[in-house]
Amino acid sequence: MSVVRIEVRDRSGNPREHRLARNARQNLRVPVFAAEAVDVFWVKCGDGAPIEDSTARAWAGKIFSDPILHEVALGQEAEFRPLPSLSLTPTWVVEVRFLPGVTDNVGNSATDALRLVSDFARDHAARVFSGKDVYLYGDLSRDEAERVALESLANPLIEDIRVKNLSEFLAADRFSGQEVPEVRLAGDTTVEAISLDADDRALEKLSRERCWALSLPELQVIREYFARPEVRHFRAAEGLGPEPTDVEMEVLAQTWSEHCKHKIFAAEIDYKESVQELAPVYPSLGAFTVKSVFKSYIRGATEEVKEKRKLDWLVSVFTDNAGVVRFDPKVDVCIKVETHNSPSALDPYGGALTGIVGVNRDVLGCGLGARPIANTDVFCFAPPDWQADELPGGLKHPRRIFDGVHQGVEDGGNKSGIPTVNGAIVFHRNYAGKPLVFCGTLGAMPRETAGRPSSSKNQKPGDFVVMAGGRIGKDGIHGATFSSMELNEGAPATVVQIGDPITQKRLADFLLEARDQGLYTSVTDNGAGGLSSSVGEMAQGAGGATMDVALAPVKYAGLRPYELTVSESQERMTFAVDPGKWSEFEALARRRGVEVSKLGEFRSDGKFRVQHAGKTVACLDLDFLHDGLPPMVLKAEWEGPKEDRPFGKEEPREPVTETQMQSRAFLERALYRLLARWNVRSKEPWVRHYDHEVQAATVIKPFTGVRADGPGDAAVVWMAPHGGSERGGVAVSCGLAPKLAHLDTYVAAQHALDEAVRNAVATGADPDRMAVVDNFCWPDPIPSEKNPDAAHKLAQLVRANHGLRDLAIAYGTPFVSGKDSMKNDFLGKSRFGKDIKISVPPTVLVTAIGHVPDVARTVTTDFKKAGHRVFLVGKPSRHLGGSELLLEFHLPETRESVLPPPVEGASQMRLYRKIHQAIQAGWLESCHDCSEGGAAVAIAESALGGDLGVVVDVHSIQKEILAYGGAVAEFLFNEAPGRFVVSVAQENVGEFQRIFEKETVIPFGEVVDNGIFRVMRSGLVLLDCAVGDLRAAWKGERK
Repeated sequence: MSVVRIEVRDRSGNPREHRLARNARQNLRVPVFAAEAVDVFWVKCGDGAPIEDSTARAWAGKIFSDPILHEVALGQEAEFRPLPSLSLTPTWVVEVRFLPGVTDNVGNSATDALRLVSDFARDHAARVFSGKDVYLYGDLSRDEAERVALESLANPLIEDIRVKNLSEFLAADRFSGQEVPEVRLAGDTTVEAISLDADDRALEKLSRERCWALSLPELQVIREYFARPEVRHFRAAEGLGPEPTDVEMEVLAQTWSEHCKHKIFAAEIDYKESVQELAPVYPSLGAFTVKSVFKSYIRGATEEVKEKRKLDWLVSVFTDNAGVVRFDPKVDVCIKVETHNSPSALDPYGGALTGIVGVNRDVLGCGLGARPIANTDVFCFAPPDWQADELPGGLKHPRRIFDGVHQGVEDGGNKSGIPTVNGAIVFHRNYAGKPLVFCGTLGAMPRETAGRPSSSKNQKPGDFVVMAGGRIGKDGIHGATFSSMELNEGAPATVVQIGDPITQKRLADFLLEARDQGLYTSVTDNGAGGLSSSVGEMAQGAGGATMDVALAPVKYAGLRPYELTVSESQERMTFAVDPGKWSEFEALARRRGVEVSKLGEFRSDGKFRVQHAGKTVACLDLDFLHDGLPPMVLKAEWEGPKEDRPFGKEEPREPVTETQMQSRAFLERALYRLLARWNVRSKEPWVRHYDHEVQAATVIKPFTGVRADGPGDAAVVWMAPHGGSERGGVAVSCGLAPKLAHLDTYVAAQHALDEAVRNAVATGADPDRMAVVDNFCWPDPIPSEKNPDAAHKLAQLVRANHGLRDLAIAYGTPFVSGKDSMKNDFLGKSRFGKDIKISVPPTVLVTAIGHVPDVARTVTTDFKKAGHRVFLVGKPSRHLGGSELLLEFHLPETRESVLPPPVEGASQMRLYRKIHQAIQAGWLESCHDCSEGGAAVAIAESALGGDLGVVVDVHSIQKEILAYGGAVAEFLFNEAPGRFVVSVAQENVGEFQRIFEKETVIPFGEVVDNGIFRVMRSGLVLLDCAVGDLRAAWKGERK
């Protein structure tokens, strides 16, 4: 047979699809009793050579199966054989495999393995394609089976899906006459001339149809450029006509995209406020014009902090793929956090996988290359228990997005050998339209490499332009421009990519080896915009570049020149290689199994030139390509705090009277309910899938305590295994507060920055040697017919940036890197045909890295020993705005304070320095920041982490409680920032109180070994909960 089909079935049933059956029942309300997956492989020789049955059976036993665990089928069965574990027959079978051109990682790995063990497979270029057959058990109609297939099992954007009943499946001759999903293109290498001599409406239509995401003013500037006499003159010399080619338009569209150019952050914005009276917590900024919120607030804050504090440890800030700092005398540390929202909305697994391996490449391409040493991930989803019938058409169920994104990041990190050490998962119903997927990577590089600073880039005219790693395909075309647009039901499939961590790991190891041997002068990753961006950016440093894209290796023949230029196919890096080093560079790549291709050379003529088979198909002035973009001029108007309006049905809040609020029953119910809320409860079922231990340098992991199931505030990575000093480390933490954004993004952004800093301090990081990364994900702030509140959303963006600036200066904390993602909106139809728009809450994520002087002097969140004293450190607040308590319960009007608690920068930084001093002195046994759920939740988490009880006597703190109108609930559950729950050994209490003499320190109780969290007042029990029950609530297991 020319194509062999191999089916591999688990002998005892396949547990992978149990979750599918459960989700189908719970979320889709489809009666799937059970599900079973059978892996399917197709093998075809590249030269069409037939494959004998004996050869196929040998391969099946050696490559595709384990004889103890699996049974293999290579021929038709007369009837279905039930598994002993199910003793039933399925009603439906869903056949799934990738569409032509979609990256098939399993198939690619199987191809490599097959060619290693079989001379026949190697000689005849045998290739493997993978898929699966999923058996559905239950009394399902065809419509229900198809719904499960499309909404829970497979993605029609990237997969071929066929649903058959069991009889149809068994009757079909599925083992003969098989075809494989190969790409067959006509091989059109035409370069199209694009006429911009059209009216405004026609130009806008052209931009939409070609997915350029260029505005009318931008198109007009491009038209004017190509009309210049000097431009027409040099183009004629290159053999180009007066009109731009499709290659040139695509290059400009990718380079000028919001994703790459951050046009909104660079815009000139007129800001004003229309609200007359504001509470003190909401600062009035007045009316002003800001030219680039990035330059004025983010970079401006860093420059001010650097100058004021005379910082000498900022190595590279906002000039490279990642920020670089010097926390260690031997190695530099770099950090980058990216977003991959739109691709993850279309294909959750592939989008997230591409996101994590992509940010790994950012670190690999920083300076001369850094080794990725840790990953972080932060996800923002709609609640996973949302009923499917509440969702509009065209949206995937939040649970499916959650599972796919989680699996993608897990595979990307684990298979790359990089530990995932820190992150968060946040839920809000307005993330239903577009999930937010933040992926971050921490890297380490020696201070010098081959006699050059590792943080430098040194490309020069005459160096070769070299592409290394994966091959080019249609996947990822228009990724940069697509992510610069709102999501809708007509999104193009070509923007979807699936990363290959195995290929990238091989590329990464080669890169670092070549770096240490000094075999290249510069490197960057092929991300958004593909070669057009990577070579175009590097050309700025050299003064020009020429490349011939026909020399680039491809996944399949027939790609057009513009596709070769802008494709974002993954696992690729661009190098600048000195001609004298080329033979060594090429030889090392060959030994390491990495494909490298010389595409052209860097020049000094000021031009970015693209050729195809020796013919020039694009030639642009570098100055115009990178600096010709006209700045946007926008208007922002802040209308004051708004009501939070989550999409879908309003979640009911339990009403509580003043009398009930004072009761023991309410306090206990509130604690259990808050611990079980999605934004508070443990994320262990998902986080445990990540590898935290690989590279053997993770000192503090995501979970702590005697059972290793208590929460961690931050991770600590030991730097000695990465070439650093013997005891030094780096803490990694994050913070975000989207639930406050509707009130005021100024306050929400400050809460995010404070939480990131506070979490790192709580583990032992030095607050005076800390750097942060900002990531903005915003709803569309550009005015249009469909976006009437754009001015308010733009004003929210200005306020968020202003808030970050003010607090960063107060803390003396510099920003070193960042990224923004605009237009995080979904436009579609409700199930009744009504136009709907779902916009994400304005979201600011801040990631912090801090120097840990001694990894042996770190603390975790869990209580350590009975008899230790418990203190609440930091100033409380009565404001409950955005708190979990207020989101869960409808409090009496006198308690319904919707104001958010303010961040008090100067006093909080003073407190953080003392916390650090106390940790370094060894006076704190545990330290846990107070965040969601307030002090009560923090105490409960510290108790369950230590598997110990705690007794709190509020009689001694009546003064503090009276400040809350006598309500213990407000005192226990308020979420004021800048606070910690700490435990102190009795012998250290005196020193502890001396250091914190001028701070707000509330003696809160004592750790006990009876496993009870008890709150007392004058002998009266106000709260009495078993820590085991609290753990069950926190893990979502308490009924």
